[in-house]
Amino acid sequence: MREQEMSRFADNLSRMAGMHAISHDHLAKLLGLSPQTISMWRAGKRSASAEALLAVGSFFEIDPVALSNDDFAELLPLLTQPERFDRIEAKIKRGQLTIV
Repeated sequence: MREQEMSRFADNLSRMAGMHAISHDHLAKLLGLSPQTISMWRAGKRSASAEALLAVGSFFEIDPVALSNDDFAELLPLLTQPERFDRIEAKIKRGQLTIV
């Protein structure tokens, strides 16, 4: 993953977590990752593996390629669809990753 892609991914991940009011530690738990992994992504010190991109994309129901290529403003209309938003909220409340 290139530096610009890492930066976009980190920004999109932080904003999506913020939309659902979940901490990065909680997100790590939901995804089965360590909090340090999320911190390294956010700091641009580590790129997400293909498997991790798929897991994040699946959790937030968004194309994993878009997570690292698109600006958040481009993703926002999709992320704020009421049905999708509610499904993600339900996943968070269940406390588990659900692959769609």
